Amino acid sequence: MLEEKIIFRRATLASVITSTYPMIVVGCYFGITPWNMERLSIDESDLSYAILLFGIFFIISNQIAGRILVPKYGTKLVMTLAFPIVTFSALLTVISSSYFYFLLTFISGGIGWGASGPIGGIHSQLIERHFKKIITPYYAMGFNLGILLGGGLAGLIMRNNYEPYISFTILSFLSILVSSFVYSFGLPRDLDFKGEGEKFKFPETNVLLFGFLLFFVFGSGGIIMDWSTLWLSKDLNTPLYLASMGLIFFSIGGIFANLFSNSLINLFTEKVVGCYFVMIGAAIMFLSLLTNNFYIILGSSMYLWICYCKFSSYNNSTSGQTIK
Repeated sequence: MLEEKIIFRRATLASVITSTYPMIVVGCYFGITPWNMERLSIDESDLSYAILLFGIFFIISNQIAGRILVPKYGTKLVMTLAFPIVTFSALLTVISSSYFYFLLTFISGGIGWGASGPIGGIHSQLIERHFKKIITPYYAMGFNLGILLGGGLAGLIMRNNYEPYISFTILSFLSILVSSFVYSFGLPRDLDFKGEGEKFKFPETNVLLFGFLLFFVFGSGGIIMDWSTLWLSKDLNTPLYLASMGLIFFSIGGIFANLFSNSLINLFTEKVVGCYFVMIGAAIMFLSLLTNNFYIILGSSMYLWICYCKFSSYNNSTSGQTIK
């Protein structure tokens, strides 16, 4: 019994680190995006092509990892080898000498994320299955915690005029030690994934519907995360060290949603929190953008991500019931 508790706590910690640490690096990068774009003399269209490449290779990597690599090697090995790819890709992004090499780093970053983030989610589900305890909110909170820490680090870098490549070099090489820690603390091999990879099949109607809605939810959330620092610094003339505040407030909303999700659901019901709050949050966010007020936009972005994180939970639970 004691040994099972130790395995559970170690594996849970490993899962949270898997979602948190790469997002520290990614959050830090998006916090210094305006600086990197100015360094490479690229514009918004150039950045959008890079993000598109990231998304394409994320999908390819995710499918290969989930259907081929995980059944063969298990979730723990795949995710621990993948997330240093994310951190070193970010390092290469800030030291790339041309737009061509800049694009290549987004390809490798997409490959790393596709085999890291979603596979870490599978690892968390395996922990829940074996130990009959829910840890997914903590795994999800790790992403927001990483954005929070990364956005804060970016603000410090810009505020004190530090060289970004130094911080990214430290974070990248430290990720090797962190991944070793995750591998040591993750689920033992006998508790990891067993079986054949699932063949692709067209989703059921209800699953497809909620997946389509989730596409818009995280698409708009991705826009905020990817573009907020650039927009705040360029259009609102916010200092670079304050522009990353958008990421910080955004992530605070997600952390709040993950920590207090049950209380909100008990108070308002899952349907109201998961669906109606999203529409209200989107409307408030739209109205705040019309004000061009830095502080109003920060507050509305925090509330919006509270709603979006709750919709994600509602989507997962409803889809899970459909699959059953």
